[in-house]
Amino acid sequence: MKKSNLFYLLLLPFLFTNCNTDKFDHFGVGNTYEKSFVVTVPADASTNSFTGNTSFSADDDSTIKDNLENITDFDVTRVSLKITKFDGDPTTIGNGSVLITANSVELSSVNLVDLNFASMAQSGDELLLPLDEQDIIAINNAYLAGQTLMLEANGSVNNVGFTAEFTIYVSIEASIQNN
Repeated sequence: MKKSNLFYLLLLPFLFTNCNTDKFDHFGVGNTYEKSFVVTVPADASTNSFTGNTSFSADDDSTIKDNLENITDFDVTRVSLKITKFDGDPTTIGNGSVLITANSVELSSVNLVDLNFASMAQSGDELLLPLDEQDIIAINNAYLAGQTLMLEANGSVNNVGFTAEFTIYVSIEASIQNN
């Protein structure tokens, strides 16, 4: 019994890597993209504000890019952020927002309050951004129109003299119909 299970387990990667999507009428695509940026506020900074950004687009996934006109269902299922690295005073607290835009048009803005940067980096906790349905529809439409989504984190902190790496995650699901 164990030998046959091992055979099927070894066969699965072969089947999936040799699977041609042209043979299907419909197929689904799901992915989580992650991009990072570093924010530095020097110890001698005259201001306690920070800003950093990154971008996402349909070009980030070749399957999505190559099938934009064949997508029958599309949804951004999650946008979140994580402070993945932090070097500074462990009592540093940040307040600010994450702004999502496309072609300089605001699609969503989420306020973030009392984030302890060191604790977030140490715990590895991901902060799910609470997007409402209108925000998600606007983000979906911009993404499918081939627009680049810009995500910017900005705000202020109680202590200067730190470097933090922010990682933004965007998860998508799509159904694609072959012609």
